[in-house]
Amino acid sequence: MIAETGGSAATVVETVLADRGDVADIFKAKRVELVIRLAPSSETVCKLVPMPEGGGTDRTSLADALSLMAESELPASLPWYRRAAGVVRVGGGQAAMLTGWTRPESSADGATLSPVPEVWTAEIAALASLAAAMGGGPMAGLADTRTGSVALLASGGKKAVARVLRLASDRNWDSAVRTAWEETAIAAGAEGTAMSATQGLLLVQQGGARLGGATRDREWINRFGLALGAAMLYADADAATSALVALAQREPRSRQPLAQRTIDWLSLPRHAAMVGAACLAVALLAPMASSKARHAVLTSRAGSADSLDSRLAEAERRVGFYKLLSDKRWPMTKLLGQIAGAAPVGVTIDAVELPQGETVTIRATAESTELVSTFRKNLADTRVFNNVATPTIETTADGVTFQLQAKVVQNFALQASKPLDDFAARTLAQRLYGEGASNDARFDRDDDRDARSNDRRATGRDTRRDEPARPPTTASTPPRSGNDRAAAPAPSPASIPPPLSDEDIAKMDRVTAMREWGVRRRASTQPGLDAETKARLTAEAEKARARMQEAGEAPPGGDT
Repeated sequence: MIAETGGSAATVVETVLADRGDVADIFKAKRVELVIRLAPSSETVCKLVPMPEGGGTDRTSLADALSLMAESELPASLPWYRRAAGVVRVGGGQAAMLTGWTRPESSADGATLSPVPEVWTAEIAALASLAAAMGGGPMAGLADTRTGSVALLASGGKKAVARVLRLASDRNWDSAVRTAWEETAIAAGAEGTAMSATQGLLLVQQGGARLGGATRDREWINRFGLALGAAMLYADADAATSALVALAQREPRSRQPLAQRTIDWLSLPRHAAMVGAACLAVALLAPMASSKARHAVLTSRAGSADSLDSRLAEAERRVGFYKLLSDKRWPMTKLLGQIAGAAPVGVTIDAVELPQGETVTIRATAESTELVSTFRKNLADTRVFNNVATPTIETTADGVTFQLQAKVVQNFALQASKPLDDFAARTLAQRLYGEGASNDARFDRDDDRDARSNDRRATGRDTRRDEPARPPTTASTPPRSGNDRAAAPAPSPASIPPPLSDEDIAKMDRVTAMREWGVRRRASTQPGLDAETKARLTAEAEKARARMQEAGEAPPGGDT
């Protein structure tokens, strides 16, 4: 029977008939927290001591006093955990019931049913609780033919009596039970109490009763009544009553701390010897095992000796290769910077070849042969290049096309050096367009492309050498969009070119006209210009453009 105990009552949840092997699974499924088992009457002793009405208000102290009484009244051979004493209601009054359990500890019947904690109580105590719950008749009993025992309770005009009898197996069972019933009734002064049966529960009350939260019939009471009586006894709020559920198969032991249990275990000589031998074995074998494990790990990662040698050889080969690269490599950016710094204004470099350890080849176009000579001299003056030569040089309509070759001086190629000409002091824009020009100025690229396209159509040749160099874009002056130009500050007067007369424009050659057209075109696009200045610059740019096209139609020999 599975019941819930709350307050001072026990409510039946479920009753199950199961084999002993299935009990543990049932307890786990129902989440049972405590198991109450009944000690059979054939293994218990009992004594009933009358108590005055009231019996004291401190029920806990009363329970302790009854425990001392059981120690003195019950057989001295019973240990403390095999004795239980408490208050029961018999008839219309109460009495102190002293119970003892005589089963040997080695008995197989006392084995635990499951890991759930267990506690025991005597059958006669559960019988007293059930009889009180059913109305407290003058007599109640329990006859067990399997164990040959009879437990009887009686309360009459004389006194309250509790008896646990073991009947001989050679006697007539029914007659023996009736005789015991009548003797108990006479001793208690309850003569004439009718007996309902000679087996199982012997109750004076007929029919069913409301027990455990529901109405129970006689068959249910005969089967589960004692179990319900034990549950009600445990759930009783009176500490002096629930103390009857306190028997144990073996002496309970409080769980000591781990350190104390370890010390107790090591206090035995054989245990201490085993631990000492184990420590000695660990001290001797642990280093060997650790070395073997490390060897296995290293072998799995490093592989065999042959593979390790091959990897080391490959690593040495790579180290030598990297060292060679470090010793022989050329700083390409530095060499290109030296070449660009040595090129004078008017030289356009078309291609540069820098093969490692070989001759450097430069293909370029210059406006005159003097610039080619200047370029050669500047390269030699850098001390980075020697054996500078011009294997090919040719004069064409576009200018002087030439090829320049030089050798890199290995030692000086890796040394830091300043460029021959400082373009930071005087920018390329200033060199091309005069002191008023700025690298920050921008011009309309569409108009520039249109001008170059018209010029090519007019002259029938490439005019790249005559085009003014486009101001470079630096990290501090990134390309700006239309919105950026609109948000830029007003131009300074120094960046606005002075007025040009028609006579001045008519005297210009093609290169000068192109330069003046570019300067005024860029200046007219600067934000913040007033309308009059912008109109002047636009008109002068158109006139310079017309002069540039007019000069381009003249024979090439007419250019100055």
